[in-house]
Amino acid sequence: MRSMMTILGASALMAFSSLACDDGQSPEDGEATTDSLAFAGFALTGDDESDDGFDEDADTEPLAEEVGDDALPDDGSEEPLPDEVDPEALQEGPDRIVRTVLVVWGQPRPNPDLKETPTIWNGRVTTDTGAMKVARVIRFERGGERVAEDGTTITVPGDRLIRDDDPASVSFESVTGPHHDGLLLRLSLPRDPSALVGDFVFETEYFTKSIPLVRLVLGGEHAFRVDDLGNGLLVASHLPHRCPHGALRLTWERKNERGGVFGGRTYDARGELAGYVVGIWGEVDGKRRMKGTLLSPERTFRGTLFGTWAPFEAEGAPESGGTFRGVWRAGGAVKGVFGGLYRADEEPGEGSAAGFWRASCGDRPAAGCDDATLPPPPDASCACAPDPENDVEEACACDAPPPASACVPPEAPPAE
Repeated sequence: MRSMMTILGASALMAFSSLACDDGQSPEDGEATTDSLAFAGFALTGDDESDDGFDEDADTEPLAEEVGDDALPDDGSEEPLPDEVDPEALQEGPDRIVRTVLVVWGQPRPNPDLKETPTIWNGRVTTDTGAMKVARVIRFERGGERVAEDGTTITVPGDRLIRDDDPASVSFESVTGPHHDGLLLRLSLPRDPSALVGDFVFETEYFTKSIPLVRLVLGGEHAFRVDDLGNGLLVASHLPHRCPHGALRLTWERKNERGGVFGGRTYDARGELAGYVVGIWGEVDGKRRMKGTLLSPERTFRGTLFGTWAPFEAEGAPESGGTFRGVWRAGGAVKGVFGGLYRADEEPGEGSAAGFWRASCGDRPAAGCDDATLPPPPDASCACAPDPENDVEEACACDAPPPASACVPPEAPPAE
């Protein structure tokens, strides 16, 4: 019987932030004082109005390299193979509710100590009502021919989707070690409330978790600790909007006692790559802040990120993660909002995050976003209780609802 006494790891001072020197000079990379922090040529300040160099002319590639693969250009490796997915189109239209759902299992961040400790996740995700289709695969290590140490050629199965001809399920074979795997799904459900019953189920021989479908419809992030190796499961969805919107997937790492770097990818409402984010986080002058750059898929500038965060405070999960939120600005105006849940790895000082982004558009001004002081992230809940699905005496989970925003408030798309 596995013990799960805490949620998703230790250490949660994921402070997305900014800093600078009293004399106005930029600190050296890695330098940290009470009011300064610098990495990859960027020095951040506690000034809420300053973009701290994260502007259209900034070269963020060195910072993206500090973050790692998730912030670097996409080489198309996230596309599912044609023979892996069912050929039927997903049902959409005014009589359907469609959500993009991110499902990630394994380590929040790379853990080299688990290189020789594989975890087998062969299984499927299913929906009791409706249908689903894969938009992206996350960090799948594809199989193929490899040269062994003795020089012989061997065939390695690798991670893959398995076509099962069932529109209500997606089957996969997945093995994680130092890192994680995942899926970005499109979930289509009946709009009739009386038909919206049942669960979304992540089902493997190693770990199973059921989430009511209505919770995915309402949006938010749900994180579960899986085992004492630090493996976790994250399931996230976001509310639709008439303006451009979608999901984000980030990783973060502490570089010193004051803060570190973050970055990752954004996806549009259909699960296509929408761009990248990269930045620096920390805590200075009593402020929890993040600052960074929002980039297009071609890595052109789309805005400067300004954000804040709050750790979980619930008993049993004080250092396992928290929630974050912020805005991005361009040309002196707020162009959109973002937010979500971050989680800490088993080892202190690194982890991952998932959430949403939502752009301003049309005649809806960014009212209420001009104040330099960002509102706090939403309250999140963490709870530990018996988990009969996995025969565990005390399993812990954290949930973060979508935050309210005066900038671009959530709203359903207009009726068709």
